[in-house]
Amino acid sequence: MIKDEHTSKIDMAKIYGIDLSGYRSKRTAVVRLERNEPSAITITILDDHPFNKFSDNEIIGSQISREIEYLNKISSMNQSTVVIDAPLDLSQLYMKEEQATELKNLWELQMRPIDHVFKALRPTTSFLGAVSQRAQIATAKIFATETYPKGSRTLLGCFDHRPTNPLAALSTFFNERGVSICSNVKDLTIDEYDAIWCAFAGLHIEKCVSTNHESALMNECYRELTADKGYIEWPKGYSLITEWPDAISKIEVQRAS
Repeated sequence: MIKDEHTSKIDMAKIYGIDLSGYRSKRTAVVRLERNEPSAITITILDDHPFNKFSDNEIIGSQISREIEYLNKISSMNQSTVVIDAPLDLSQLYMKEEQATELKNLWELQMRPIDHVFKALRPTTSFLGAVSQRAQIATAKIFATETYPKGSRTLLGCFDHRPTNPLAALSTFFNERGVSICSNVKDLTIDEYDAIWCAFAGLHIEKCVSTNHESALMNECYRELTADKGYIEWPKGYSLITEWPDAISKIEVQRAS
C-alpha cells in the first residue's frame, strides 16, 4: 500500500465516477467520491442524473444537450474530476498508411494496446463504439479521465468482476485489506459497482494511480501482464488505480436522498 503524507487541495475535491451505457439501456451509473478527511472517503450513489432519462418520444439532441450541461456543471464545481468507463482517446486506431503497413497483428486495427493487455472489448467494432461516441460528445467541453474498472481491480488483486452481490464483494475485498466499509444502502447494481471503481481511479494521491506504462510497472501484476509486450503506450487521459493508499482506512457508501 502507498502511504500518503499529505492531503492536497485536489484530494478534497469531488470525483465523479461514471459507468456509461447506451442511450436506450438506461443502466448508466454515477457516483460521487469525496475525501473530507485524510483517512476516509464517502461515496454517494447519484440517481438524479440525466443519463437514464432518454425517451423514445423526444429527439436525441435533447438528451445530448442535458448530458453536456450536466457534465459541464459538475466539472466546474470546486476542481471536480470526472472519470468515465468509456473509450475517449481513439487516436491510436486512426493511423496513417505507413503505420498500418507495419502492423503485425489483426487486433492492432481494432484495439488499443491497453485494451489488448486487459482483454477489453474492441472500442469501435463492438457495441462499445456507440458508448464511446456518447462519451466523446458528452465530454467534449471538459477534461475527463478514461478508466477501465476491470483493469484497476485486476491490478489490485480483485478478480470478482461480475459478482452476484456487488456490495458484499466490495466489502469483502476491502475488509481483507484492513479497510472498513459502512453502508446505508442494501445493495448495488453491477453498474454502480463499476462506477465506484471509476471514482477510485480519480484519487490524486501520489503513486496510487498510474497514467502511463512507466508508473504502472511498479505494480507486480501489470509487469506480469506486459512482460512479453514491450512498451505499452497508454491513451491520453487514461488512468488506473494500481495501489490502494495506506492512508485511507474507511469507506462509506450511501445513496443520495
